[in-house]
Amino acid sequence: MSRERKIKIFSFIISLIVILFLQSFIKDFSFKAFTNEEIIIEQTSNITKDSDNFKIYSIYIGDKLLNLDNMDIKGWEKSNTETGYPIKTNGYSEGNHIKFKPPLKLLFDDLTVNFATNPAYSQAVMTYLTDHTMTMYANSSDNQSYVDISYTGLVSVLIQTLIAILAIGFFYIFLYSLINKLIASKNPIKKLAYGLKDYIIDFVILAISIFGMYKIKDHISNTGTFTVFSTPYTFNDMIALILMVFLLSLGIRSVYKNRKDDKKYSIVNWILFVINPFVSFYILESAYNPEFMSMEIVYILINALILFLIQVLLYIVSRKKRLSMVLVLLISIAFGIANDALFILRDSPLIPAFLSSLGVAADVAKETTIALNPMSLMAYLLASMWLLIIISIKEAKINISKLSYLKQFIAYSTVFAIILVTSINYFIKQNGVGVNLWRPSITYYVEGSPYSFYRIFANQIITAPKGYDEKEVKNTLEEYYNKDIGEKDNKKPNIIIIQSEALADYYGKGNLEISENPIGFQRSLDENAIQGNVYVSVLGGGTVNSEYEALTSIPLTFFPLGAYPFQQYVKDGHTSVARVLEDQGYETFITHPNKPTNYSRQEVWPNLGFKNIDFIDDYNNESDSFMPLSGFMKDSVAYDMIIDKYENKSEKPLFYYLVSMQNHGGYVSNYEGDVKVENPTGIDDQGVNQYVNLVKESDKDLERLVEYFKNYDEPTIIAIFGDHQPQNYDAFMNLIKDGGDYTNADVFDTPLTIWANYDIEEEKDVNISLNYLTPYLLEKAGGIKLSAYQKYMLDMKDDYPIISTKQIYDKNGQEVNDDSEFEERNNKLNSLIYYEMKQDTKSSKYFNEASK
Repeated sequence: MSRERKIKIFSFIISLIVILFLQSFIKDFSFKAFTNEEIIIEQTSNITKDSDNFKIYSIYIGDKLLNLDNMDIKGWEKSNTETGYPIKTNGYSEGNHIKFKPPLKLLFDDLTVNFATNPAYSQAVMTYLTDHTMTMYANSSDNQSYVDISYTGLVSVLIQTLIAILAIGFFYIFLYSLINKLIASKNPIKKLAYGLKDYIIDFVILAISIFGMYKIKDHISNTGTFTVFSTPYTFNDMIALILMVFLLSLGIRSVYKNRKDDKKYSIVNWILFVINPFVSFYILESAYNPEFMSMEIVYILINALILFLIQVLLYIVSRKKRLSMVLVLLISIAFGIANDALFILRDSPLIPAFLSSLGVAADVAKETTIALNPMSLMAYLLASMWLLIIISIKEAKINISKLSYLKQFIAYSTVFAIILVTSINYFIKQNGVGVNLWRPSITYYVEGSPYSFYRIFANQIITAPKGYDEKEVKNTLEEYYNKDIGEKDNKKPNIIIIQSEALADYYGKGNLEISENPIGFQRSLDENAIQGNVYVSVLGGGTVNSEYEALTSIPLTFFPLGAYPFQQYVKDGHTSVARVLEDQGYETFITHPNKPTNYSRQEVWPNLGFKNIDFIDDYNNESDSFMPLSGFMKDSVAYDMIIDKYENKSEKPLFYYLVSMQNHGGYVSNYEGDVKVENPTGIDDQGVNQYVNLVKESDKDLERLVEYFKNYDEPTIIAIFGDHQPQNYDAFMNLIKDGGDYTNADVFDTPLTIWANYDIEEEKDVNISLNYLTPYLLEKAGGIKLSAYQKYMLDMKDDYPIISTKQIYDKNGQEVNDDSEFEERNNKLNSLIYYEMKQDTKSSKYFNEASK
């Protein structure tokens, strides 16, 4: 036997032993999931005294009914039928089980168990693939249900097996090449060191990958098993897997290092170049998206195309395929893990607006323990494995003249610009293609991160209004800066604004019959009071958009349809009533008895100028502080906080803004309370009775608050309004309208009441849109100077008192449609807002400071 042959055999045997050794650490690797595992169904101990029976009607894999004779059954009785089904327990017995080996048919089909509980709430669990557990219970009217499990499939098995085979083959190539060189060398130690220096990058990436895996693992609470290729891996399994890929990468680098046919390997590189965006997108989505595998192919292609265009741009700039692939991969894994972390911290994926607050986010991160899901670790592992593959390729140097380089760069940039402009102007903006900005995750899950991120970015681009003239805008603002409005000599009053969650006024409307007015006290205020309604742009949700309009006086009509300014446009220095009042010596305070991460309020409120901020953890969090059914903070507790702040305030007047939570949905059907909706509502009243009783409780709390401030020794004015009508508005409208033929005019208004403990001008039937509320309130309060912009809004209100995304009305109560005069006025208003949105510090004088 020749020496060459001996080296080959030796190299192959060593490679085989090493890979099999590593593979042996992975408990459920490939076919071992079918040879070493069992599927076990066990009834759990009694949940209630009535849980005495659990029945399984059938166990199918695909369309094949499993034979009970091939199962280990204990504590379950077969029926006297040909198949033995159904099988049942007669009460719980310890150790009862059904065990069977997963047949190979599970490679291609899901397993389905059809079962029933009797009489209710008994449970069983199905355990498979080490620690995977499926709880089986039924709570339907007939107590019947079914569960499906997806076991390790054929694709998963093939991928795992392919990795092992490729690792053996390529590691053999590496060993064979290295041993040959050592034998031929007179100084093998020196030759070994010299030979391994070409592989130093692989060792560095391996070290960084393993270090990163340990760091990510520290931020995951569940560290038992992690799903990789649809199979549960322990953390040590994952280390073994990446070591196999590392050995595979050494062989790939050896092949490229000793290549002779540049053309052949160049073709391979281009194939990898095309594949990389698809792999990167898979890794990105797998880090956070539990619904990724059900994504439609068209969205996969669109997202991969976006990554491919980025990759081509990087290639045109660098002229290096490997570098451009690595950068796209790194961007993708960073994007995916960021999405995972942000879902946990903010209940939102990464959107463009967050990029402008990276500094604040970094400061918050220092004080916050970042939590991640196991999917992030799996995605990081896949990224590390793929990185080891693509970093191992080698490409020839490209010699290209500067002129040719410039031509290619210009050509690509032109194509890129055409695609960008066309997609934004003719696909996204004109056709209204957008993302659900209230819950971006809805779109991200279905349509992918790169595509959704791009559409948000495209949709949030604000262009100058038609005929925008900065000089004209400044002249207008200067005019209003010097315009006198109201008395300024009175003592500055304290100001309280209560944005009451889901507050609506349905009493006495249409055919709806309610036993008493749920907001009877609020509507009874008449002395030193203003009564009316505010018109909002949201319905059943979207609290934060009402909050934005009230705090800034900027109507949502300025922004692209579907925008959430808190998430997209609020940067440090943004206009707000807080800044205008602080400029006049006010202390400003804002609070929300819920999580600070909702709509990024912990970052947005400081950007709006608020210095004092409270969230749920700053309240009394005893159990009786929350509504029993909903679990939301009671208004009584929130109002106690108001009283406490005013009892302990400084000599400065205090501006206090509360975003309440008590009346938040969902609402429980058939609720029994003191206030009753007396219309026949059927078996399911959609929570209308619970809602009116929640509002009644809130009204009682408001009465107590008003009574306190009646005896308060400083002038104080209170405004309360609803941010939107409740989630079950449709149920009320069906009762009011006898069929639900309602319009925007019926569902986009909420009650507004302004009351003061000193003399103010009294008014009734005031109807204004929410963007006018704070200028109107400050004018009625007296003693307060308004900003130039707030004065302009008051003039706009006189002619067009309602401007929302749902309806626009003029001073005569006529709905505005194609009105050239309004278009001109609105365009002027948009020009003022655009001037402020540019974040030019010159705008502060007119938007954030008290004028003359």
